[in-house]
Amino acid sequence: MKMSQTVSQLHIALLALGAILFATSCSGEDREQMFNTGNDYFYGNGVAVNQESGCDYYEKSAIMGHPLAQHNLGNCFLNGQGRKIDVDTAASWFKKAANKNVASSKSNLANIYLFEFNDESVYQEAIRLLRDAITQDDLMASLILGLVYFEGIAVEQNIEEARHYETAGNRGHILAQALLFHIYSEGLHGVTVDSDKANYWERQFHKNKDPYFADTWTIDKVLAGAYEKGWGVQRNAGKATFYRNKEKLTK
Repeated sequence: MKMSQTVSQLHIALLALGAILFATSCSGEDREQMFNTGNDYFYGNGVAVNQESGCDYYEKSAIMGHPLAQHNLGNCFLNGQGRKIDVDTAASWFKKAANKNVASSKSNLANIYLFEFNDESVYQEAIRLLRDAITQDDLMASLILGLVYFEGIAVEQNIEEARHYETAGNRGHILAQALLFHIYSEGLHGVTVDSDKANYWERQFHKNKDPYFADTWTIDKVLAGAYEKGWGVQRNAGKATFYRNKEKLTK
């Protein structure tokens, strides 16, 4: 073997070793710091809100393998916050985080499989992800599985099984409460109109102190967001506009 070939191979080996050592050194404190800095910029913790910078830091941490950074980066691409909406890229990051047992990534990935991809070949995987996330006490998974049974998506319609919606509502999930009011007040998914149940869920909604939502949020505003973003329902721009306009009229 020529000396030049030996030197070249040694150089490649050293580069590979350097890459491994770098990845190892970034697997702990560095990726956690990147994740925390991402949160600071994304939510404005001690700095001006800058969602693009937040996503930049999430991406650095996600590449290093941080599961929650992978989840948050998926949300950036899914919701168009700090990144252009790209559902395929969002799904790829949620899948990485789901494989590391992040429950909310499992429910988000299932939601994409069911309502964004419209690909029957992944429906059963979506159901598996939802049931798995429910065992981890993920309320969004309960809500989505309730919708699946209400509408008979990937499963046979079953109103009793659809009570997963109510599980989430009874546990204080404000979106589930708004949707249950919506279902019972309008008789959706084959459910009989029931003003008593509609009123009950409206009261629960207004009692809710979920810190994620401002106290000023109304049911119409939540429904507008649900239909716009596909939160527990199929995206529907027309319905999103309807509820947004309705919410403005009631102010």
